[in-house]
Amino acid sequence: MKLILERWNRFLKEENDSLHHTCPEAHPKGFNVYYEIDRDDPPSIEQILNCWAKNSAAIYSYSVNFDKPVIYKTSELTPYREFPRQYLRNPPETQYYQDLKKYIEENGFPEALIVFFGRNGVAKIGEGNHRHEIALELGIEEVPVKFEFWKNVSKPSEQELDNLYGQKENEPREKVPEKYIKPDPPKPVSPEQQERIDYLMALLSRKGN
Repeated sequence: MKLILERWNRFLKEENDSLHHTCPEAHPKGFNVYYEIDRDDPPSIEQILNCWAKNSAAIYSYSVNFDKPVIYKTSELTPYREFPRQYLRNPPETQYYQDLKKYIEENGFPEALIVFFGRNGVAKIGEGNHRHEIALELGIEEVPVKFEFWKNVSKPSEQELDNLYGQKENEPREKVPEKYIKPDPPKPVSPEQQERIDYLMALLSRKGN
């Protein structure tokens, strides 16, 4: 029953989206085609991806760019994260993350997130995974977005991320150069050993004379 409801809701969303978004027809010779969108009522990420993958149709850069980003709900972008929270290059406990979080909290987003679309049918947040995570953490409901269209886009699976980060954690640490290693202090000498040493030193002294 849950699966049926999810499919029905997805169908209703697609029907609603199709009312205000039409993908241009593919070029007969396979060239890229371009179109504008209404930035106040943009198509979904999935629609833009399908349009690019099926018809090689990309959005004009003058329609959406850093100066004129599109606003999307933060939660809508979550499925397209390249690095989930536990795999961020700078985890939440790092100074980098905390400084960025403080800046966004005080000043808002410094620049738009970038979603990469691949003609191979893959889309991801190529730049802005930390900013997106911070938006979720701070309860920021909407974020600015711009687009880039590529031939192929790769997005690592959780298994691949586990393998990658697991290897990094298990890598042997670099050895400290020997010159920086403080030698162990000499072991204490017993009276009997000291007496033997003194005797040998006396013999060597006589031979030297």
